[in-house]
Amino acid sequence: MTAPEAAFNLTMLQEYFHVPDVDSVYWSLEVELVFYAWIVAMMAAGWLPRARLLVTGWMLAGVGAYLACRWFGRPLPVMLDRVLLLEHCGYFGIGVTAFLDFQQGRTSRWSALQYGAAVVVSWLAQGLPGGLLALAIVVVFWLVSRRRARLLDMRVLVFLGAISYPLYLLHQNIGYVVIHALRAHSVAYGWALLAAIAVSLAAATALHYMVEAPVRDWFQDWRRRRSAVAPIVRAAQP
Repeated sequence: MTAPEAAFNLTMLQEYFHVPDVDSVYWSLEVELVFYAWIVAMMAAGWLPRARLLVTGWMLAGVGAYLACRWFGRPLPVMLDRVLLLEHCGYFGIGVTAFLDFQQGRTSRWSALQYGAAVVVSWLAQGLPGGLLALAIVVVFWLVSRRRARLLDMRVLVFLGAISYPLYLLHQNIGYVVIHALRAHSVAYGWALLAAIAVSLAAATALHYMVEAPVRDWFQDWRRRRSAVAPIVRAAQP
């Protein structure tokens, strides 16, 4: 990979321009970025209070698109999938539904329809494994939204959740380097794999506590200070 290609990966849009990923697991960054862009658009349009209706429509649109493709014997258009995230919309839909249920402290009348449509669209997009994975996620997220997943409060799971994003960013290439280096010195694959896991966990922990957490705290403090100043500025205006 060239330096310009690596630098272009910082845009997280490399898939759109056929630039190779710095790390093959980074394909999902584009999916996240598009989802966040849609959320920003919803916020700008004042549509967030209608999130349930929009998510339900999104899931049903995905189901309809995949059924139409099967009916006419044609694959889903690539750009349509990339813009509307139809292949992955079921997982986003589950997350949004569970968050709203958790926030409201109850399961909405819409929830069953949203969860069901999310499982169906995941099955249509990714086959039986996708459908079963979505169903498993529904069960876990439903328990969380109902505050019945106390097992997830275990300190080790909370810790792994805290470092999960740095671990996602670092694990693959670093893991391969460690495994190949140890295998070159005749270390058994099992031990090399354990070493790769340990190094990846250590690197993710360092990145979380030295970079991610301080930046998050600074940003939250900046938001609090800005929120406190805003009423004063408005009151001072003629």
